[in-house]
Amino acid sequence: MRITRRRLVAATGAALAGPLVTGWAASCARNGGGASTPATAAPGVTSPTPTGSLVTRWAADPWSLGSYSALPVGGRPEDRSTLAEPFGPIRVAGEATDADAPSTVHGALRSGRRAAAQVAASVPTGGRVVVIGAGTAGLAAAAALRDSHRVVVLEARDRRFGRVRTDRSTGSPVELGAAWIHGAEDNPLVELARAAGVATVPFDWDDSRVVDPNGVVDASDAEADLTRVLAELDERDDLADRSVAEAVAAVAADLGLDADDVARLDRLVVTEVEGEFALDATELGMSAWNEGAEVRGGDLLVVGGFDRILEPLGAGVDVRLRSPVDLISWSPDRPGARVLGPTVDETADVVVLTVPVAVLRSGRPRLDGPVPTGWRAALDRIATGVLDKVVLTFSEDAPDARWPAALVTQWWGDPRGRFAEWIDLAAATGAPTIITTSTGRSARDLEDLDDATVVSEALRALERVTG
Repeated sequence: MRITRRRLVAATGAALAGPLVTGWAASCARNGGGASTPATAAPGVTSPTPTGSLVTRWAADPWSLGSYSALPVGGRPEDRSTLAEPFGPIRVAGEATDADAPSTVHGALRSGRRAAAQVAASVPTGGRVVVIGAGTAGLAAAAALRDSHRVVVLEARDRRFGRVRTDRSTGSPVELGAAWIHGAEDNPLVELARAAGVATVPFDWDDSRVVDPNGVVDASDAEADLTRVLAELDERDDLADRSVAEAVAAVAADLGLDADDVARLDRLVVTEVEGEFALDATELGMSAWNEGAEVRGGDLLVVGGFDRILEPLGAGVDVRLRSPVDLISWSPDRPGARVLGPTVDETADVVVLTVPVAVLRSGRPRLDGPVPTGWRAALDRIATGVLDKVVLTFSEDAPDARWPAALVTQWWGDPRGRFAEWIDLAAATGAPTIITTSTGRSARDLEDLDDATVVSEALRALERVTG
């Protein structure tokens, strides 16, 4: 059984919500923005040769600088609410600003609608609104305002949908961005998917197994130990200001786990914790454990193209691609704001800012006007994790003997965290496709390698995963 924090919460009844399970927010690949490239067999590897591959580099994407937000040591859940507070002519949206569903697509959707409501309450009908960013939050805000206000959306990339990215170069939709709808019982994305005619399938995380470096199924009590540790963490207020790594170590010691138990426990922390938050456990704060609202219902895997779910949000909206913004300028002495960039010079009554927090922290765009000290402090306390993946597609005659034996396989390989999780999408998508993920520091290290090397290493790992 997969012991995600989301499953633990459901079992204990705690009102918590986790970020995207294994994230699935991926950047443009270096090979032409995510286009599939032919793959060759790695020397000495007997696994089937893929017919194509995709390698993501989220941290290297200048318009995301990572995958999704997370609370590090020192961060607080209320920082997200602080970020959502309007100031001057600025309204802020994005997954990092949604306190109930942080780090999720539906959190971004909700935040865009919330920002639109703030605009509608303060700007008369017909007012000029500039939305920065054509991701989920930006398009949601624009969709809510398009019939009442004059709206323009400025997007730095050459495409819409931000950290939702669907690639079709392999012949069927492959999600390089978000792939799951979480908490299907009350998730607004479910209705959007239904209205758009986009197929989804229930995803059974229980169809999983844990294997050691040589592909041998783990028969230890590691999963039971992790369940005990996570349950105990929920009750330990004395560890609230510690990193998850420190807190897990403290609880493991209190439970009397020996060195071998702790080593196995750490491997599960990689997939169950770091794989969920996309941040190393040494950096992730225990404050992340207790944020968000209850998630109800299982997960749905989007197989018909996540981009199609969001397309209707942009219908009838003036979206300008390749329009990065460098500066937003305003003053208490005059109404509105001016928005400037290499190809941009716009004035607005209000600006809806949906730029990812890592990009905001890097100074893009520069905010030239009075910004509350508390807002900047909250921004500095929210981190951005990295989750990268390798997508491998195969021919229909790929041998079963070299194919993962479960829907989800957690691998205890080396280096720690590299290719830690493997997901078989063949049944769900109808195409022989495997995805493997790396998170945190392991993902950043992989981004220093070229595509061919990453794919070769992934194939070597797959051979060990399948034993």
